Amino acid sequence: MGPTGRTRTGGAACALEYAKRFQQRGHKVSISTWPRFLWPEDHPFPDLDFEANIFFDGAPTAESLPYHLLNRTPRDFIGEYQFFAAYMNLLTPAIPKCDLIIANNWDSILPAWQSKQGRPVHFPQHYDEVFFSLDATPEIGFQGNPLIKLLCRNAFQFPVYRIANSSWLAGEFARRFDEKVPFVNHGIDCSVFQLRPKKSLADGTLRVVTYSRPEKWKGFPEAVAAMQEARARFGERLEWHVYGFENTSLPPDNPWAPYIFHGKLGHEDLSKLYAESDVVLCPSWYESFPLPPIEAMACGTAVITTPYGTEDYAIQGKTALVVAPRVTSAMANAIEQLLRDADLRERLAVSGRKMAESLTWDRAVKAREQLLYQIHENRRPNDLIHGFDTAIPDGRGICFERIPAELKAQKGELLGAEDGTLYLVESERLRRVSDVAALGLEAGPVRTIDALTLARVDFGPEIHSRADLFLARPDQAASDST
Repeated sequence: MGPTGRTRTGGAACALEYAKRFQQRGHKVSISTWPRFLWPEDHPFPDLDFEANIFFDGAPTAESLPYHLLNRTPRDFIGEYQFFAAYMNLLTPAIPKCDLIIANNWDSILPAWQSKQGRPVHFPQHYDEVFFSLDATPEIGFQGNPLIKLLCRNAFQFPVYRIANSSWLAGEFARRFDEKVPFVNHGIDCSVFQLRPKKSLADGTLRVVTYSRPEKWKGFPEAVAAMQEARARFGERLEWHVYGFENTSLPPDNPWAPYIFHGKLGHEDLSKLYAESDVVLCPSWYESFPLPPIEAMACGTAVITTPYGTEDYAIQGKTALVVAPRVTSAMANAIEQLLRDADLRERLAVSGRKMAESLTWDRAVKAREQLLYQIHENRRPNDLIHGFDTAIPDGRGICFERIPAELKAQKGELLGAEDGTLYLVESERLRRVSDVAALGLEAGPVRTIDALTLARVDFGPEIHSRADLFLARPDQAASDST
């Protein structure tokens, strides 16, 4: 995973939490990251609260990257793409031999896959393509480069296993790539995010809290518009508090909806802000298990949120008020409804806290650990190479990349060429096997296929070790498919 600062994004914080808790459960966990010159501080993960071996390639320096390809006028999309490819390649040499390689971000999928050091597993935190924009101004950076946007999309079709963090994200992989991805919600530590008395009980001032990030899809401009409407209805009785990243285009003294800005907060201060406030407004266009809504629920505060990525815990009228993204009037109406109805605020706060208490880290870690065992033991049913298909069919309706119908080969069958080379039938392809014993398979008597038949086959990638094997055992596939 990439190096972080002291204040981490939710995705990075969750990845490190899994690493710590897997280690506590007896697994040997290490972290691979980019070279030292890319770290924001002296340590790649400042204030890391557990001991772990950290691997990085010590040879590269800043001169290793082709910076001369950047900041050109007119903008050089191909040059930026070349730079980004060189950047991703800095991670591959830092990956040690292991059983499983967890790729936390989309840009670590390719290094994990090409390293061949272990079986690659992607822990997606979002459908990352949403981070990109067609706005190609230099200020947008790589996220305004259409080639890198397509690289992100194509990285999701590489043959790796995946465990999503929400039903929405799993559904996106199913909808876009026809890939069945299991999901496990992250956890929330309710001993950190605690209940406290509301300040409004003492002073009568109603407080709304919102998280700020400058990316448009985080919805902060919508929050400003909604709070402008709410302010018109409540006047000085309403106080807006904002934390997170500075928004230079919508500063605290903006003319529409001024706010009190707290900057980046640690867990203790953030918990206090949530708990002492009356409403938390989460206006993102789309998320995948975002932390602010569930953190606020844990603190006993009523939540207004948008639906995408929160469906597993934000239940309309029961644990939160769920409004359509970008519809500022709906947000303003929800704010007014909660601020005028103290009983509704209390009901949502109580049920939200119960929901948060059900989402424990122990539950999340055990569920992911079980899935990782299934992946390691070849018990997850899959077809991980199908993303490379052209999907152009032959005369029998079979994609040209897949074995011809006349071969009548069964999944998991070992076939032998006349020269003794062995092939495994997997993902409807023939994949050459360099060492059958290393896969835990027995060659035994195999059916021989002639040279002419082999000449008609477009082979899948060669199998060198268990890390390259995607086959689920037939006796386990049905029980593991849910």
